[in-house]
Amino acid sequence: MRCILVILDGIGDRGLECFSGKTPLYAAYTPHLDHLASLGMNGLYHTVMQGIPMSSETAHFIIFGYEREDFPGRGYIEAKGKGIPLKDNNVAILCHLCCVENRDGNLFLRWGRPEISNEESQALKKAIESFDADGITIRLITSNGIDGFVILD
Repeated sequence: MRCILVILDGIGDRGLECFSGKTPLYAAYTPHLDHLASLGMNGLYHTVMQGIPMSSETAHFIIFGYEREDFPGRGYIEAKGKGIPLKDNNVAILCHLCCVENRDGNLFLRWGRPEISNEESQALKKAIESFDADGITIRLITSNGIDGFVILD
């Protein structure tokens, strides 16, 4: 038998006064979602214990039958999904290039995504694409624009 699993990730909310105590979803007009729900089985699933929040990626990992302690991390899973070859002992970290500004001799991260040209982005990535220290190789593998992965070998 085939089935479709629909996970309404991030849909949980609290009732708001502006909706007479209802959650935004409960107050919303949702005929298509209501129809879909009428065709199947519905319920709540607590991946660990009720009241213990989990990150989406960890909760999804558990929902699909894996053990929590086997979760390799979101960066590793996303890198594998992008087809980046990884060894079992690699560490993969999601990364985004960012900007800093000098305020009285101290560097502060600037909020938001930097507005840089494709040429500037490529030059920055090329300058930091690989680094070796203490027997560990650190590689930057880019995916989209200023986004990418830091891989520790």
